[in-house]
Amino acid sequence: MRPVVPLAALSLLAGTPRRAGVPWACSPLTVGRYGQASLHVSLDGTRSIQKFSSLPEQPPDSVRIVFVSDTHNQLSDIAVPPGDIFIHTGDITFCSSGGVNTLKDFNAQLEALPHEHKIVIAGNHDRRIEQLGKNQARDVLSAAHYLENSAVSLCGLKFWGSPFSNSHRGKRSSNSAFQYTHEFQKNLWRYVPNDIDVLLTHGAASGSDLLEGVLSRARPYLHAHGHEHALHGATLEWARMPPRGRGGGARGGRGG
Repeated sequence: MRPVVPLAALSLLAGTPRRAGVPWACSPLTVGRYGQASLHVSLDGTRSIQKFSSLPEQPPDSVRIVFVSDTHNQLSDIAVPPGDIFIHTGDITFCSSGGVNTLKDFNAQLEALPHEHKIVIAGNHDRRIEQLGKNQARDVLSAAHYLENSAVSLCGLKFWGSPFSNSHRGKRSSNSAFQYTHEFQKNLWRYVPNDIDVLLTHGAASGSDLLEGVLSRARPYLHAHGHEHALHGATLEWARMPPRGRGGGARGGRGG
């Protein structure tokens, strides 16, 4: 089996505190490989392909978050735009190949990135991480905050990450790391806090009523995921929401 060709990174601006937006929705914008460019999402939800050399100026009180996913041993082949926080949403490896040394190489690549903060979750191809367990995985992936059904707060935003993904119906695959049973999910999702700003999962919410329930309950500013390669891009679902604690304003946005 041949690895997939890694897709372009996604650069997103998040306000701190959040800013109200005009309610609207739009269909996904998918992108391929653009070299030194990325899909950029501005504070008002405008999406565009931007060269790294001409990224829009970062507004005050905002955080530039860079997302990649499903790099399958090929992170070094991807042009990564600058930002405050770099996030990888799983499938670091391909078919569990390479073992711990591959994870150490990935960690070295993370260290070389200029972003002040990095967050990593695993995916269904990352069997080696599942075998290591979260504590040893954190030791190996020391250049980032490794989240496994846990949270971290950075730059005024609270991130909660899970390596969960649904299995593809009708397809049998040995790449089934972190594809939890329904009973395990029932216990897991109930403990996702209500005050998260960014939800990170390897898989999309479609096909999981329980994960959809988390999105409805917690209403994160953004849900970012990988796994579904055909969904690469950004879908924005902006709507005014009642104030919630320290912010309020527009909610929505899903990145694949």
